[in-house]
Amino acid sequence: MGATVFVQPLDLVKNRMQLSGQGGKAREYKTSFHALASILKNEGLGGIYTGLSAGLLRQATYTTTRLGIYTVLFEKMTGQDGTPPNFLMKALIGMTAGATGAFVGTPAEVALIRMTADGRLPADQKRGYSNVFNALARITKEEGVTTLWRVRYYYYTAISILLINILHYNNANKYTITTNKYTITTLLINILYY
Repeated sequence: MGATVFVQPLDLVKNRMQLSGQGGKAREYKTSFHALASILKNEGLGGIYTGLSAGLLRQATYTTTRLGIYTVLFEKMTGQDGTPPNFLMKALIGMTAGATGAFVGTPAEVALIRMTADGRLPADQKRGYSNVFNALARITKEEGVTTLWRVRYYYYTAISILLINILHYNNANKYTITTNKYTITTLLINILYY
């Protein structure tokens, strides 16, 4: 959760750059630094933290759900003798945890995108959400509860496939713990995945 405080400005810049030039308009930002400078100039220092409450809720829902489900399923699939699940079962556990976490975290993600995009809209079109709970309540009231899950199917597929990284991290940690050695491979996996 603490990392979200540092990552939020980058997430804001990423979302604004992705939306820049939408609808055939000219791109608003040339580079990430140009986007950041424009946001700071037009919205102030607090502007780079727009959507922070949604980012924190996303982490709280998505991360805890996927890690919790992965841990529970992994323990359930571990043999009586302590034998861990095979590679295919670990992959299925990772995909299940990822897809479930994505489903649970999607409303916060929708609120985050809406909140971070708000600053680039004309004044008469800004939604002006005060926080993530205000955004979730208003989206539900104004557009219906299903809008909170209005994402493409490939989002869930991508998230569940990316969650296989837990499997790789788990395997790397197992090797590291049992041999008490850090090889370049396991060190790189630890750096890349956490």
